[in-house]
Amino acid sequence: MEELREQISNLINQQLWNQLRQLAWDDYLIPDVASLLIGLNKADRVILFRLLPRPVATAVFSYLEKEDRNALLKDLTNEET
Repeated sequence: MEELREQISNLINQQLWNQLRQLAWDDYLIPDVASLLIGLNKADRVILFRLLPRPVATAVFSYLEKEDRNALLKDLTNEET
């Protein structure tokens, strides 16, 4: 997972949105994607969540603990992000 985290950070830093969107998200377990998402900094977490395919994003959001869901919702609606 660390390799994927580095790949995602690099794609975000280089603003390669299409490549990030086209990663084989279905190849990863939802708990792993959720853990990866929560482990990112706030700005990267928002970017990644918005770029996840809708079915993956829905499953990840449902998997998150209530506190993490609330934090993600707050991050997504924060104008500074």
